[in-house]
Amino acid sequence: MNILNFLSIYLKYFLLLIFLYCLGRAFFIILSRIFINKTLLSKSFFETNINIFYPIFGVFFLGNVLNLINFFLPLKSNLTFFIIFLLLLSNLLELNKNFKFKIQEVLLYLFVPFVLVFSFYDINFHYDAGYYHLGHQQWLRESNIIFGFVNIFWPYGISSIYEYIGSFLLIDSSFQSLHSLNLIFIATLYYFIGHELFLKKQSVYFYPSIFLLIFAFLDNFGFSGGRNGFLYIEGITAFDTPVGVVFLFFCLFMFIRLKDKTFVPLELIASTSLIIFLVQMKLSTVIVSLIYLFYLSKFIKNSNYPLKKILFFLTPNIVIYCFWLIKNVLTTGCLIFPLSLTCFSNFSWYLPESTEQYQYITTEFSGSYNLSSNIFVWAKEFYSIDINRVVLLNFVISFLFVFLLSKFFFLNKKTKNTLIYIFLISNLVFLIFFGPIPRYAIGFLMFCVCFIGFKVQRSRINIPKSIYLFFFVISLVLIPRVNSYLSFIDESVNLSLPYIELIQVSERWTSPIPGEDQCWLNQFCSAEREGLVTLKDGFFQTAYREK
Repeated sequence: MNILNFLSIYLKYFLLLIFLYCLGRAFFIILSRIFINKTLLSKSFFETNINIFYPIFGVFFLGNVLNLINFFLPLKSNLTFFIIFLLLLSNLLELNKNFKFKIQEVLLYLFVPFVLVFSFYDINFHYDAGYYHLGHQQWLRESNIIFGFVNIFWPYGISSIYEYIGSFLLIDSSFQSLHSLNLIFIATLYYFIGHELFLKKQSVYFYPSIFLLIFAFLDNFGFSGGRNGFLYIEGITAFDTPVGVVFLFFCLFMFIRLKDKTFVPLELIASTSLIIFLVQMKLSTVIVSLIYLFYLSKFIKNSNYPLKKILFFLTPNIVIYCFWLIKNVLTTGCLIFPLSLTCFSNFSWYLPESTEQYQYITTEFSGSYNLSSNIFVWAKEFYSIDINRVVLLNFVISFLFVFLLSKFFFLNKKTKNTLIYIFLISNLVFLIFFGPIPRYAIGFLMFCVCFIGFKVQRSRINIPKSIYLFFFVISLVLIPRVNSYLSFIDESVNLSLPYIELIQVSERWTSPIPGEDQCWLNQFCSAEREGLVTLKDGFFQTAYREK
């Protein structure tokens, strides 16, 4: 029965949510006790409820623990699970004996995933799942770090922290945990909005949340049926939506603190974790480092802590990112792959010409503008692509609609937001030169809408909260598309890997047949046919590719 199947998926989602919640909470308990010298967790940060965000920090913590473990062990080892279990025990250091939920909170936390779980009934694999995501995750499960890993298949070098988390969640053949992971980020956004709109008397995020809900609602209407840049359900292993959510939260938090000039250690640690998390997920988010560096400079200047103490606060995140960079160098030869300027050519397995080739491929794929090109020709080509045109037109219309609402129905504050304007323009320019694909801009587009809300002082008319509730429910219900609900009625979730035909290219290695490039979960398979791959065995394996 579909009902039993639905409840089974619903339960799996909550188990993953609880696991990541506890892991994120453990992360803050450890940091608070060691680096901030506090024995009790803060209940809030950045003017909002910290509990909402524990699962996201749990994902960050899990990914980096797995990265560290993978230096020495394959991630499917029992020791990996034992280490994670020990970290979870940190929650016992601080038990909340007065843990209470309001009935509204219970309804919020139950209703949001109840709606999102319907998306399981119309979900499939993202193309890159078979191209390199699942293959990469399989290698992480089966082997510790491989020197020159990029030589097996070059997309493995574009390593995201998401691959490590995905490898840990490859625990059954249903792949439901991988999709649940993405839903947790969408759910967190709606938990945040619901909390700020309905569970707080006063909130700095009240009007940004309202406008974001309207923007989400409008996502379902417009040219070609909608798509204005809001969150959407992605194929399994894709993670642009999680990146967009974290990007949005980070920008909101930075905006609030740079505006009120409040600086506390917990928020410094949390914001540093978020910026590292963003870069680890997708390098194209590196532009937000600018606003982080500005925040850090203000923290150093305006807080009462000496520089030595501030560096102490940053120690765990510095260590985390150093291990990430070391991993990059050992697997690709580059601090930042495929940026050839950051590469070291003194490794026996390193092929310098290949890095430049991969740099060109990634630039071309993203449709980036090149200064040597005519910008009008580039703009015409960009606009000619259906998804680019649809999202751009619908975003402009949705943005103008929200902007006009703010002018006619709300009283706006007169404030200087020079820094935010500079950030928005810088981000836009960065997208043009390094990847204007709409899915890369999800967080940026949502923040543009929220920025309108930050300029609102109050509404001109009395708007009942039932109106806000309407937009909350409808926008959420419309995230799983109609096909998801229809599929729920007709059939159960039955997601399985496709059959593929492979050819033997050496004693150990296979490759997809000509015209195909997906290996899926076949570990010793590579779609790259230029030169044979050899693995030199040892405690640390080394991958070589014939020139």
